[in-house]
Amino acid sequence: MNDEITPASLKAMRHARGLSTSQMAKLFGLSGANAKDALREIEDGRRPISGPIRRVAEFMIAAESAIEAIRQGSPGSATLYLRQVLGPEIEDERYAADGRSEPRHCAGSSVVGAGTSQT
Repeated sequence: MNDEITPASLKAMRHARGLSTSQMAKLFGLSGANAKDALREIEDGRRPISGPIRRVAEFMIAAESAIEAIRQGSPGSATLYLRQVLGPEIEDERYAADGRSEPRHCAGSSVVGAGTSQT
């Protein structure tokens, strides 16, 4: 991602979404009695931002940008935003080879193609 994730940007992300420190800590996978204190330390710059927290924050930004691109009628831009975080693996070889715009199925899901369900 082009935007650097900083302690201040994490705090701003939390505030913009109306989340408490406990809620954001849970979203980042922090657990235990000290989870919200750990997040406060990260937001205050007293503890480094771990790789997993950085990746979740980057994905949140990319996902929100992708949703906005879809709302504005630009699904190609949505793919670009997600590719920034997920890399080329979002182009699954199971459907990219036949030119389909969506996968035939999602593992662990009943979704097959667009708008159909597996029986």
